[in-house]
Amino acid sequence: MSLLPFLKLLSIVFLITICSYSTAHAQKKTETSPWKQVGMACIYSKSLDGTKTANGETVKIDKLTAAHLKLPFGTNVKVTNMKNRKFVIVKINDRGPHSKKFIIDLTPAAAKQIGFSLSEGIVKVKLETVD
Repeated sequence: MSLLPFLKLLSIVFLITICSYSTAHAQKKTETSPWKQVGMACIYSKSLDGTKTANGETVKIDKLTAAHLKLPFGTNVKVTNMKNRKFVIVKINDRGPHSKKFIIDLTPAAAKQIGFSLSEGIVKVKLETVD
């Protein structure tokens, strides 16, 4: 009995396995990862409740929304408080903050969800876009 047919079959199985692995690995490398940013957050003043946002919506301080200078309107962003690791998902519907010290301006409702109060003033956060 010859060993040649067995070796051919083994070679074919090996090639199929290698091709599948490299294809899956290539797909993994090309997947896009979320956009991230780390910096300081501030809270919308309650006096802005009912005013218009940059995209024309009405500011509602009890909603999970936020202002960012560059992210497109409608972008969902995971905001993580770096101090306690609590996070909230907010929708970008406004432009701001208007101070270079901050990267995002949260509604009081969003800030409360991550354990950030007006009395703290500012908090360090990590932003990540989500689908």
